[in-house]
Amino acid sequence: MSDPVQHIVLFRFPRELSADEEAEFLARIRAFPREVDMAFRALRVGRDVSGRAAGWRYAMLQEFDSEADLRAYQAHPAHGAFVAWNAERGCETLAFDYPLTAETVVAGG
Repeated sequence: MSDPVQHIVLFRFPRELSADEEAEFLARIRAFPREVDMAFRALRVGRDVSGRAAGWRYAMLQEFDSEADLRAYQAHPAHGAFVAWNAERGCETLAFDYPLTAETVVAGG
């Protein structure tokens, strides 16, 4: 069995999302556990409050039991629809994945 994996994605839109668009963006993420039918170890999403993120407005953190689970999530149609929705709005993403091992977990979980 492989190690658990942390998946981090930053989102930068070329313009501020409308209130309705932001609500839909967040609702799509919050629907992942139900639509993908996967037990995420963790799923978090938030909006930058510091103003220091150089336009990266939102962050999503997900933890999966394995790299195989991450790949299954990425291949799922709900993820594909989310990626397409973001692309239609000119969203840039920055994704970073790493294993959660004794060497990478410094404190907590």
